[in-house]
Amino acid sequence: MENLRQALTEADEAYLIGMSNKGTYKRALKDLENAEVSVNYMDDYAEVHFGGEVCKIKAPLWESSCSCPSRSVCRHLISAILWLKNNSGESEPTEEEPPIEMSLPDTLKDAMKAITPEAVKKSMGSQLKKMLPIIDKIKLEKSSILSGTLPDGTAVRILYPLEGSTCSCHSKELCAHKSAVILAWQIQEKLVNAEDFQEKAQQLSAKEAEAIRECAMQNLQLLHEVFQWGLVRMPENIPDHLEAGAVRCHSLKMADAERQLRELGSMLESARGRRAVFRIPAFLRAFCEAFRHLSTLTSETITEESLGQFRSTYEEESDDVILLPVGERRISGDYEGTIYYFLDTPNKRFLTISDLRPTFYDTVNVRKYTRITAWNTATPIHTLMRSQLTLKNAKINGGKLSTSKETLLVAQKQANLDCPEIRSMIFTDFRKLAIWLDNQNPTTETERLCFVSPSACEKTFFDEHSQKLNMVLVDKEENRVSVQVRYRAETKEFIEQLERIGQMMDETPEKDYTWLCSAYFEEGKLLLFPIELYDFIHVPKSDPYQMLENFKWKDIAHAPVISELLRNAENWLCSVMQTGLQSANPDERTLKQAEQCGMQGLHDLVQKLTDEIISYRHTVNPDPTKAIQNMAYLQQYLTIGRQKIEVRSALVKMNQTQ
Repeated sequence: MENLRQALTEADEAYLIGMSNKGTYKRALKDLENAEVSVNYMDDYAEVHFGGEVCKIKAPLWESSCSCPSRSVCRHLISAILWLKNNSGESEPTEEEPPIEMSLPDTLKDAMKAITPEAVKKSMGSQLKKMLPIIDKIKLEKSSILSGTLPDGTAVRILYPLEGSTCSCHSKELCAHKSAVILAWQIQEKLVNAEDFQEKAQQLSAKEAEAIRECAMQNLQLLHEVFQWGLVRMPENIPDHLEAGAVRCHSLKMADAERQLRELGSMLESARGRRAVFRIPAFLRAFCEAFRHLSTLTSETITEESLGQFRSTYEEESDDVILLPVGERRISGDYEGTIYYFLDTPNKRFLTISDLRPTFYDTVNVRKYTRITAWNTATPIHTLMRSQLTLKNAKINGGKLSTSKETLLVAQKQANLDCPEIRSMIFTDFRKLAIWLDNQNPTTETERLCFVSPSACEKTFFDEHSQKLNMVLVDKEENRVSVQVRYRAETKEFIEQLERIGQMMDETPEKDYTWLCSAYFEEGKLLLFPIELYDFIHVPKSDPYQMLENFKWKDIAHAPVISELLRNAENWLCSVMQTGLQSANPDERTLKQAEQCGMQGLHDLVQKLTDEIISYRHTVNPDPTKAIQNMAYLQQYLTIGRQKIEVRSALVKMNQTQ
C-alpha cells in the first residue's frame, strides 16, 4: 500500500489531466460532490465503489481499472483517485485552483534521461526528417508531468511511468510525437546537443551501411557490364538484372538508387524495342548520374539523406492560395489523362494537378476511369477550370498541387485571364525570356512555364528528318524562337491543331496572341513547347529591352562555337556508350578543337578518357572503373558547360534567320 500512497501523493491536477483529459477531470470533480463512495483496501490496491461502478486503484495509477465499458481512463477512475487523495490527508482540489509551477518529478526526469538518441530515432521511424526541423518549435510546460504541443497542434503528455503517457495520435507506444517532446526536453536541459543529434540521426548502423555498400557495388558491376558491351551488343537480360537491383535497393531504402536503376532499365527496354522515345544523350546522363550516386554509397560514411526519399511530402501553405486556371493538356502513352495548369496570382507561380492513369497494365481496348475530384468538393477538376479559386490549407510540393480533402475551397468566382497579374508576366522580347530562364535555373517543369506573346508566326513546317513540327515565332525586335513538337501517334492530333493555329496567326496578324509555354534550351537554342493559346488577352506595350552588361554582343558572339564543341564531345560520349568500351574509338576531332579554342579542361578530360579506352583494349582482365569515372567527370563537365553557355548561344542564334 505504500506505493499506492506515494502515487496518490504525487498525482496532482496536471498528472490526472495527463492521464485522461481536462474535460474528464472536470466531470470527475463534479461527480465527486454528491457521490456515495465506499472503499475496501486490499494488499496492493484499493477497491472503490463509486456511481454503480467498481474501480481498482493501484500503483502505477495508469494501470488502474474500472468496471464500466470505457477502454480509456474514465471519469470513475479519476473520481476514485481524487476521493482516495482527499481521504488520505490531501486537500480537496477545486476547479478554480490555479496550476502550481513546479519542476518535474525526479522519477520522470530519470525515465526521460534513459531514452537514448537511438531509441528516439527508432520511434520516429519514417517521420524523422519531418520531426527534426520542428523540435525547437515544440512548446513545453512542466509540472508533475511534461506537456508538449507540436506546431501542428498535436498534444503530448509525458507521465511517469512513461507507459502511461498520452498523445493526440492515440498511440499506446512511444510514438514519434512523444519522442519529439522528450528530445525537445533533453535539448532544453542540455542533455543532448541538437546539432550532434541531427548528425547522428542521419547516420546508419554499421550493419545497415555494410548491406548498402554491398548492394551499391553489385549494381556498379551491372553498370560496368552495360558500358563494356555497349547498347549495340548488350545482353538481353540486362534490363531484368537492373530491375532485380532496383528491388534490392527498395528493400534497403535506397530510394534514389532504386529510381535511377528503374529509369535505366526502362530506357534499355525502349532501346531494345527500337522505340522512337529512346534518346542516347538522355540515357548517357541517367547512366552517369546513377554511377556517381552508387559510387558515393560505397564510401565509409553513409547517411539516410544520401539514400534519398521514396516520396517527398506536400507542404501546407500558411496563407490562402488564389488560383487562376490557365490551361490543360491531354496526355497519351504510358500514362493517360489530363494535366491542369493554374497560376497562383499573389506569388506569380504556376501549379499543376495531374489526373493521370498508367496504361501499361491495361488489357482492354477501351479504358474507363473516374476523374479525380478536388479538395473538399465532390466536383471533378475539369468543371472548375473556368473559375477563380481560393484555397485554404493548400498543400504544394515542387509545383504540384494536392487534391487532399484537408484542403478547403473557400471561395469561387468567374475567372478573368485578361487581368493585370497575367499581363505583367507576358514576355514580348525573346531575349528577356532567355535571360529569365537562365536565372530561373529550373528544377521542376512548372518553373519553366511562361506566357509569351510573339509579333508573328513566320513559318510552320514539318522536319522529316527529326520528325518534329516547327513553328518559327518572331518578336517585336525580330528575334526568333521555335515552337517544337515531336511527332508520335499520340501527338498527331495536337500537331494538326498547331498547324491550324499557325495558319490562323498568319491570316490575322493584327490580333494579340499569348501562348502558355514550357521554355527550355536545346542545342544552343531557346525552344518552346506549347500548352495553351489565348487571343483575348490585351498585351501591354513595353519599352525596348536593355541587354545586361555581361550579355553584350562582343561577349557572347563566340557562344555558338563553344556550344557546338560541347555537343560534339557529348556526341562522342554517346557513340562510346553505343558501341561499348571494347569497340570505342578515340575522338581526335574534339581534342583538336578544344585545343584550338583554348579549353584546356575539356581537352584534358577527353584525353584521359581516350587513354583509358586505349589501355582497356591492351590489358588482360581490364577493369572499366576508371574509364567510367572519367566518362562521368566529362559528362558532368559538359552539363555544367552547357548550362553556362546555352543562354549566350541562344541570344546569338535568335538573331539569325531560322
